[in-house]
Order: sequence, then structure tokens, then C-alpha cells
Amino acid sequence: MTTAEKSRCGHCESLRRTAESARRRTAALERLPAHVRESLLGDLAAGVPLSEVCQQYGVTTARLHSLDLYLPGWSQRLDDALTAGRDPDLPHGSEDTYRHAKCRCPDCRAAHGGRRTADRAAGRDRRTRRQVAADIWAAVQSGEGTVRLPAVSVLMTRHAASRSTILGALELLAEQFLIVKSGRGWRVRDRAASGEQEKVLEEVRAHIARAGLRPGDYLPTETALAGALQQPRTVVRQALGELETAGLLEHVPHRPRRLLAPIG
Repeated sequence: MTTAEKSRCGHCESLRRTAESARRRTAALERLPAHVRESLLGDLAAGVPLSEVCQQYGVTTARLHSLDLYLPGWSQRLDDALTAGRDPDLPHGSEDTYRHAKCRCPDCRAAHGGRRTADRAAGRDRRTRRQVAADIWAAVQSGEGTVRLPAVSVLMTRHAASRSTILGALELLAEQFLIVKSGRGWRVRDRAASGEQEKVLEEVRAHIARAGLRPGDYLPTETALAGALQQPRTVVRQALGELETAGLLEHVPHRPRRLLAPIG
């Protein structure tokens, strides 16, 4: 290791960054030398799809576009080749052409980027799991899926949310003892079971109150609580999860939960 690599002064750090940039430039250009780049552009201009060209030359599309960092004007040459080789019978500048025909010409890439920007601006995936959970439960109470909830894919379409957001919302509802996992799907928890869970929740609240814990104090572990209440650990965990959802507890990684507000 050189002195510049060991030192953290500004001058040595600048030297290290310069050397690293030069190393990356050399590696990138050695991977695709000039004659290979020209052959690659020729294949694209002849109409060979970008995915096949990348596979043939052993390079990813991201690495291909990143050559513009070391070769001024490379992006323009690449776009010109893609434009020259695109199928004239397709409607370019369309999201459908980008997705289904796999066209990567500048017009189709711009249409795809505009669609993604519009989706983000519309807040399609910005809704929180808590908001989606409230909407799902409101639909259940209104009579839509009173026994079994729709499939996750249906919920994604109905609530305009991503799969991870829907799954997170369902987990929140499960923590509130409203739904339960059933096979591959979810169903509404029956009232008898909900009543039992509510009983455990009240026992947990009473135990915390009797312990005289104040905001900022740590609770006993799940195992200790389960033993004190003589309840299964999973049931106690669900009760604690509901208190977390209500903002009364905080989950601290690798530590017991912490009390945020008094529990009477």
C-alpha cells in the first residue's frame, strides 16, 4: 500500500482518487477497445437488438452507456446507431414499444423515463403502508371480501400500490388482530379469536402498568412477558406489535422494546 493510500490528507486523497479514476478508465477501454466499439456500433446500426449485442460482446447496457464518462461524444454515437437500426414499422417514442418491442432508441427511452416520472409524480408508490392498510380494512368493512381478502395482485391494482407496500399493509392489519394468514392468502379473523387477542393485549397493558415503567424505560423481553402472563410468545409478540402501531412502544434492534408513552 502506498503512502497516498494510507494517508487521509486532502492532497493524498486527491492523488488516490485520480489514480482510481485512471485505473477505471483503463479497465473500461481495455474491455472494449476501439475496433470492438466500432464493430458494436455497426451491429446496432444494422438493426441487431441492443440486448443481443450486449450478450455477444459480453457487456451490460449500463456499462456500455457509462463509457461516455471516458469517451466524450460516446452517448451521441450510441444513440445515433440505435436510431439508425430501429425498426421503421414500430411507433417509436412509445412506452409500449419500449416495454414490448424492447426498443432502446433515444425516443423510446425518453418515453419510458417520462412514464416513470409521471408515476412517481402521481404518488403511485408513495402511499404509506398504514394508509393502504386503512383502505384495505375500509373495503372489508364495506362488505368487499368479508371472509377472504383478494389476492395480493388484485389488491395492488385496486389500491395502486407496490407489492411490498401491500404486503406491509397486510402485516400491519395482522398485528392489529384484524386478519390472519390462511394458506396462500389472508382472511378476516373471526370475532372469538379477536376477543382472545384483545384479552391478551389488555393483560400486556396491565402488566406494563403494574411494573411502574416510565417513558424511556425498556420492557421485559418477549420470553419474560410470555412467561409472566402464561401466554404463547407469538401471541404476546402480536400484542406488543399493536402497541407499537399505536405509538406506545418503540422497537429497538437487539434490545427489548422501549416505552414511549404511559400505559394506564
